Amino acid sequence: MLTAFMGALITNDVALIALVPLTMTIAEKAKFEPVWIVIIQSQAANIGSALTPIGNPQNLFLFEKYEIGIWEFGSLMPPFVVFGVCWTLVMNLLNTKRKIVFDVPSSEIREPQKIDYFLLGTFLLFFVFIDNISRMEIIATMMKSATNGEIRTMTSSALLSQFISNVPAAILFSSFTGSYKELLLGVNIGGSGKIIASLANLIAYRIYVKEKGRTLKYIAVFTASSSITLILSIVFGYLRLKLTGL
Repeated sequence: MLTAFMGALITNDVALIALVPLTMTIAEKAKFEPVWIVIIQSQAANIGSALTPIGNPQNLFLFEKYEIGIWEFGSLMPPFVVFGVCWTLVMNLLNTKRKIVFDVPSSEIREPQKIDYFLLGTFLLFFVFIDNISRMEIIATMMKSATNGEIRTMTSSALLSQFISNVPAAILFSSFTGSYKELLLGVNIGGSGKIIASLANLIAYRIYVKEKGRTLKYIAVFTASSSITLILSIVFGYLRLKLTGL
């Protein structure tokens, strides 16, 4: 809940940078495996950040691109956030419940610069890639088909996020559709699923790997659980659009 709340206020990326290392420290001192908690934190950050324009990069981009009013934006995302938080709490029931006792001594910052140049470079390449392919005629034709209708816009943007991440997907779709409400919902839903679907997912993974080393367990558990979240979220979005609209 704290990760979701901070995600809405200081972005999902920063929330994870601040809180996942704390989780790793507690896990080390209390002698338990934190993989499931970190995965839940990653999901909570993505869901909580959907609530506000400043919660994540795709929200801020679409907020500015479509000149969405602050009050209008505030009415769009709460149903999805409530649904997502409730589902995350259900997932959290799988955590082992036991009392832990530990002492954390005072510490000093040993790495004042935590810039992950590999991760930053990867996403810069995504943006260059999006800028180039959006100019191709065949891509323009495909995008017109993908944005032909509100439900298709939501579903297509969520699914494309699985391959190019949700921020580049938001940028690409915004060049071809005026359905900003459905696009906003779609790219926020699209943060679940694959680990590359959101920069926040990768940040949490990189912090975990730095402490625990590379492991297929994290990828496997994340992909399985997050894919379920993606499917449920798409169903939620579909029903919301079909029954009530936005």
